[in-house]
Amino acid sequence: MDVSADWASGSSGAAILDAYGNAIGHVARIRPLLGSQLASEAGNGKATIPTLMTLSEAIPASVVLSLIGKDSQ
Repeated sequence: MDVSADWASGSSGAAILDAYGNAIGHVARIRPLLGSQLASEAGNGKATIPTLMTLSEAIPASVVLSLIGKDSQ
């Protein structure tokens, strides 16, 4: 599920709402895409790996409903 909103760490399982307040998905995970390792500026052997992009992944609510067997209620 593609969502243009961003969410914070620890948000997994939270509902994603549409403009009308309907739950349309659930936050699955946040995954950083890291760049290449840079040489240490201080010469102490520690290097910084920059984050190029953060992927925010979600599961559609319809998938969650199918897993819990909404028809059995």
